[in-house]
Amino acid sequence: MQNFNDPSYLKQAQYRSAENLEARIRLHKQFSTNPHGVYRWFFDHALAHIPQKASILEVGSGSGELWASCKDRVPAGWDITLSDFAIGILNDAQKKLASVPFEPEYREIDVQSIPYPDESFDAVFANFMLYHVPDRDKAIAEIRRVLKPNGVVLSATLGNDHMREYNQVVYKVLFDSDFQTSIIHDQFSIENGEAQLRKSFGQVEFINYDDHLRVTEVEPMVDYFLSLALPMITSVHVEQFAETVRSIISNAGHFFIQKHTGMFIGRGYAGK
Repeated sequence: MQNFNDPSYLKQAQYRSAENLEARIRLHKQFSTNPHGVYRWFFDHALAHIPQKASILEVGSGSGELWASCKDRVPAGWDITLSDFAIGILNDAQKKLASVPFEPEYREIDVQSIPYPDESFDAVFANFMLYHVPDRDKAIAEIRRVLKPNGVVLSATLGNDHMREYNQVVYKVLFDSDFQTSIIHDQFSIENGEAQLRKSFGQVEFINYDDHLRVTEVEPMVDYFLSLALPMITSVHVEQFAETVRSIISNAGHFFIQKHTGMFIGRGYAGK
């Protein structure tokens, strides 16, 4: 089975460009039951916890969708650095954000070794990415190191039941087996993220985001499936996946997929 946290797979297959990530974002944009949107929800909390004049580092910024979705809400006093370990997707983010009313700096950065001095930032965003990091303890310690003493980390992540109904179909099609556990999310999840963050942060708060998917079209689901970019996927797998989804939508009127999303907010040094 493919190791979904293998750096070479992530760089070469998943995040060589923003294409795969954008396919997944489109599905959520089109069929989520919560109309507010996860990025605007995240930004609500960012604005509540970060002063109007602040230095912000986002690690694993991906396609830059957070900033594109909230471009008109960014305080003029925020100094923003967007970073990712995959230069291809970072270049795509820079193109996407070319016309936003602020000017981020773009840096290729491995979160396990952040090339900034101690206490450089007022806030660090680490959204939907820590479950990919091989040494999360080191990465989280690095985030705490580059934060100012009163700085804050905001890290959205997923629970082990996120997209369970979709994952059940994928496992059946690709592995002819029942879905038993999360593919990647359990590495840094809603269930275990607080314990990992508390090794470096003294205060950790969790906030849940209530949302699900009701998918009524087959093609966006196929695009999502193909975004896995797995070499084992053949045309037979694609057709089998599409037919399964088509049958579910035909019988139920939609394909219901539970989402399990939330955010950790960390402050202070561990033990204080």
